[in-house]
Amino acid sequence: MSDMVSVEQAVQQGASPRLLAQAFLSEYFSSRALVYPINPFQMLTDLEIPFVFRAFEDKKLEGMYLPAQGPDDIPVVAINLKRPIARQRFSAAHELCHHIKDRSSSQLCALGDAAPVEKYAESFAAELLMPFSAMKEQIQLRLKNGFVSFNDVLEIAEFFGVSFQSCLFRTAYIFKRIEGSCDPKKLPKRAARYQVKAQRDARGYTDTRLYEQLIDASEPWLTDLASPEFIRQQYCNNYVFNDSRLEGVDVEAGKVAEIATDIRLHKSDSPYCSETHKNEVEIAGHACMYADLLSIRKTDPISLYTLLRLNEKLYSCSPEPRFGGKFRTANPVVVGAKFETLDWHEVAPAMSTLYPEVQCLIDHIRDQPLSRFVEDVARMHHRLTVIHPFADGNGRTTRGFLNLLFMRRGLPPIYIKVSEKEEYQEALARADLKYDYNGLYGVIFRSILRAQSELTESSML
Repeated sequence: MSDMVSVEQAVQQGASPRLLAQAFLSEYFSSRALVYPINPFQMLTDLEIPFVFRAFEDKKLEGMYLPAQGPDDIPVVAINLKRPIARQRFSAAHELCHHIKDRSSSQLCALGDAAPVEKYAESFAAELLMPFSAMKEQIQLRLKNGFVSFNDVLEIAEFFGVSFQSCLFRTAYIFKRIEGSCDPKKLPKRAARYQVKAQRDARGYTDTRLYEQLIDASEPWLTDLASPEFIRQQYCNNYVFNDSRLEGVDVEAGKVAEIATDIRLHKSDSPYCSETHKNEVEIAGHACMYADLLSIRKTDPISLYTLLRLNEKLYSCSPEPRFGGKFRTANPVVVGAKFETLDWHEVAPAMSTLYPEVQCLIDHIRDQPLSRFVEDVARMHHRLTVIHPFADGNGRTTRGFLNLLFMRRGLPPIYIKVSEKEEYQEALARADLKYDYNGLYGVIFRSILRAQSELTESSML
């Protein structure tokens, strides 16, 4: 790429998407190694372009680019929170094109938009993530009788970190190396019959490395988003509602908001602290636990004994508040669980063994990439679910502890949506039985992005 024109020259000359992408890659990787999959999120961060995720109401909207409005302003990129990671990567590359080429105007980027500026950005994104020469090389490595199979396309898609469909279409229409009918109406049907998800699962492919790239590149836009008070006001109700429903507590969102607000204003004087209805007592205790969690300062020590404190707060509104804050003395029956817990005699020794790891994680909290920290906390969360230290409230307490560790690194607290309960439980079970944490990583990574979306939607876009 040494003879390439510069990015500025490519834009001025009206270069094709391929030439512009090549020019950008040449400049971006002029002093660093080009490693696949290419990380478009890191490119945005390196250009000091904040990117956020949004649950767009328009189902076709993939992303948007908002240019700087003046010399003291900065551009912002928004990406559809509801899309798979491969599509989000494509959208990031797409919006990068708008920043390079169309930075004087806002762009709303909808799926299938036929506008020339959008078709150009789509082509640029494909050329950026699957550079022509690199893809040609990957195809040639797999050629048999002049063609590559769908299995080959899946391997190539994994190599570049793109969706199977985008890789298939590029192989079929740019390189013309797919055997059989490639009619635009028939090829998608052939792809559907291939059952990509089942094929990926059979080969053990996961999205972990793509999420790791995203989380690491997002650190400037993910950490220290808001003060604990802002989080309490903007986020607490969603957290308590979903976390309670995850544990089978049947309560309406409006009631959660009412109880949480009353607890925040009146603390132990709240009438809900003496409420006799089980659900309301549990919600009140949950709100107290969450308020206590947010009151812990960044300079306060954290240990596994903090779990005892959180569990005690969880049951502080119960008719028997002494029930909380103690390790269990019997073996539980965990209804609906797909994982096994430790015998109660092993709880205290297991907690003692885990304590040095917690302390080491806290002592070196900034010494590793953000994604690795998140994965360490996720594995620790899983181990706590297996230890199952309390007679009740383990899920809510250990997820609270997970959030406490996240907030110590500057991450927002997360919650698992009720609709994700089965996926979450299966991920825990897979970690328990097969030591495969990728499913759990995925659930938590996506929850972090949702937290960013909800905490920033009132302040950025």
